[in-house]
Amino acid sequence: MQQTRERIGSVSRRKGVGFQAIALASSTGLSQLIVALLYIWTARSTAPADFGLLIAGIAMGTAAVGFVDFGTNSMWTRELATGRMEPFEHGRRLSGKLIVTAALATIWVLSTLHFMPATYAWVAGPVAMSTLLNQSFQVSLRGEARGDLVSLSILGDRLMALAAFAALTLTGSPAVQSLWISLTAGSLVATLSGWFLTPAEKRPILRLSRNTNPWLAAGHYGLSNVAFSAQSLDTPIMTAVSGASTAGVYGAVARWTQPMGLLANAFSSAAAPHMARAETTAAAWNHIKRSVWLPATAVLTCIIIAATAPFLVNVLIGNQYEESVHVLQVLALGTIPAIVNQPLFVFLQARGLDKSVAFLATSVVFVQLALVAVLASVLGALGAAVAAAGSQLVLLLGLGILTRKLAWSTRPPA
Repeated sequence: MQQTRERIGSVSRRKGVGFQAIALASSTGLSQLIVALLYIWTARSTAPADFGLLIAGIAMGTAAVGFVDFGTNSMWTRELATGRMEPFEHGRRLSGKLIVTAALATIWVLSTLHFMPATYAWVAGPVAMSTLLNQSFQVSLRGEARGDLVSLSILGDRLMALAAFAALTLTGSPAVQSLWISLTAGSLVATLSGWFLTPAEKRPILRLSRNTNPWLAAGHYGLSNVAFSAQSLDTPIMTAVSGASTAGVYGAVARWTQPMGLLANAFSSAAAPHMARAETTAAAWNHIKRSVWLPATAVLTCIIIAATAPFLVNVLIGNQYEESVHVLQVLALGTIPAIVNQPLFVFLQARGLDKSVAFLATSVVFVQLALVAVLASVLGALGAAVAAAGSQLVLLLGLGILTRKLAWSTRPPA
């Protein structure tokens, strides 16, 4: 008990949510700008059909991370923040998860190279493995509420990716090859930086054990994580029902709104340990209310992007992607409810409603992917954008109802 109190006390002495959120938001925003530039450069020098095949493979790798991780990183962050998990147990579970992921990634690469050699589906293997490594080695820092150090790892990831992409393109490597290689290299560098930035006594003690279940007690977190990761399958679904060119039109601008969504994610990540430790809902709100200007700024930026979409698309990726203008406008407006959803979701998880939000997220994403299959076959890339925006509005409604119920259930008697 004394050890737990000391652990919680050490977290509380860290910088507040505002500082952590600003650090995370700054690095995340810059890193996503770098990724957007890499995608723009690749799109400009690649036919929409080829670009669509590449981003479909990357999207599959991104989605696979959510399935394999199954919420363990989020749950471990909470357990480390509250002192209920020690580095030894963290290391045993992490080792098991990494071994399973490496085996699955290897099988995927060999299988797709044999059965689908004309596609970039095999790229999902290295993308998934490197991304999972990167995210997993941030957990200890997040559990210690060291968003400032996590931000350094995030920024190092993308700067390495940019440097690798520049080096590869300057040496004559095709842009489609340079993109996935540079993203993978950046994640691997971030894995190392995450390890070295973590204080030695807080690092997970990596050790294999046959009796360790990496996914123990992560069920509801896992369902939520899988649901949101499955959203990345919209691109492969589009490719299947409407062709690679449609996926290229969508993918060329799909990441342009991510910096705004990730501002909300940075805010939520910084607040999560404080939310978990707060004794009451009111106390949790007091930790975060001074930093809500961050998601508010993201909302304003989305409105600006929607208004200037014709200019942005024409200047950045050219007339061959003219169809992407309306896609970008719908995605930008649809990101507004997504920005509100992110902190609400993390807040409800931290306050013990992980089961309810898991059911809600799973239902909404299932409906979204079904709508992508239907609308993309009729409206093309615009249909997928409408499905994404509509699903965020439905999720906002559900989270709002749950938040209101929580507020009433914890309201002190008159």
